[in-house]
Amino acid sequence: MPDCRSQGSGFADVPPGSDLEVIRLRSRVSELEETLRAIREGEVDALVVTGQAGKKIYTLQGADHPYRVLVEGMNEGAVTFNDAGYILYCNRRFGEMLGRPTELLIGTAIAALFRETEYPRFAAILKTSLSGNMGAGEASFIKACGMDLPVHLSISHLEIEHLPVSCMVLTDLTAIKNAEESLRRSHEDLEIRVSERTTDLSRSNAELEQFAYVASHDLQEPLRKVANFVQLLGAKNKELSPESSRYIDLVLENVARMKELIQDLLAFSGVTRADVGIEIVDLNEVVAQILRDFNDTIELKHATVTTVLLPSITASRFHMHQLFQNLLGNALKFSDVRSPLIDISVEERDGWTFCVRDNGIGIEQTYLSQIFKVFQRLHAKHQYPGTGIGLAICQRVVHQYGGRIWAESGPGDGSRFYFTLPATA
Repeated sequence: MPDCRSQGSGFADVPPGSDLEVIRLRSRVSELEETLRAIREGEVDALVVTGQAGKKIYTLQGADHPYRVLVEGMNEGAVTFNDAGYILYCNRRFGEMLGRPTELLIGTAIAALFRETEYPRFAAILKTSLSGNMGAGEASFIKACGMDLPVHLSISHLEIEHLPVSCMVLTDLTAIKNAEESLRRSHEDLEIRVSERTTDLSRSNAELEQFAYVASHDLQEPLRKVANFVQLLGAKNKELSPESSRYIDLVLENVARMKELIQDLLAFSGVTRADVGIEIVDLNEVVAQILRDFNDTIELKHATVTTVLLPSITASRFHMHQLFQNLLGNALKFSDVRSPLIDISVEERDGWTFCVRDNGIGIEQTYLSQIFKVFQRLHAKHQYPGTGIGLAICQRVVHQYGGRIWAESGPGDGSRFYFTLPATA
């Protein structure tokens, strides 16, 4: 077994600062570098260390030699350091990861390889290993170029040849962190683009709604004049032929139809207008007012309308009136039974869930997803009057408050319209 104890260099009593001292130091450095090279390349079987307790022999080859070869060849960094925090051993990969020669790393304080702000993370992992458990976590070393090296650490504390040491394995996380950062930047860019697009769409929708509101409002005056002139034409020509009289009636009928469409379009475009007042609205009062408005129809159809005690919510009274008026109006309209039954109920589940139930003609399953579209009609005008915009208004009102609306129905089975509103009052 080769003895790697340091021998005298033959330069005793050399004056400090002399050329001979420089030569002696260079010789010592060369000797140490050769010893480290021999240890790494497996040429040394053991080290004999002389200390206060006498001589100790540390075996470097034998049964552990395959493991040393494995550690030198692995793709992870491997470091062994003593309880004082000085590196006793590190593999080539650790040096490559830091961009430092392994010869210079041995004997270096492990703390010197961390920034002050980063060392506590490493210390916490080390503390866990000193308690007898495997210490694991992430930290960042300082590379020779000054950049950070993010790694995942695994530290075990054990004794080798009665010497307490910590063995640490490092996995380079640079590629993963770069990918995460790239993904984060992409996500931020996407959020910015979505935000900009949403702003553009909101502005565009607001402009379109304003246009629809103004255009619909302005269209009513020409229609009124058309109706007036046609009526004057009929009044001044008493001897109109039956065919001419029928034409005048058709014009007036279609003018009335157009006026109704414009009024409904005004109501639809006005749902999202910012000038509606928000207040605490008692829905019992809203429904009571609507039932008074529908009193003639209710009596004519011998309808029965029941309701539970409804909550108060923070909303626009105008919106709530639109919502319940259209749902109750449809329930009365689409009934062909002698005594229609209409019921309003509510449950508190993550907000309020309302249901307007009737025993009317019902709706085919295939049409349930279409009935909330603007001007969507399932029946001819002569069967059931209306423009087909009522449920579209209901949907827009509910969406305005972050809720949802849906229907359950079947032919001859009546309809159940559900909608949710936040419990904000």
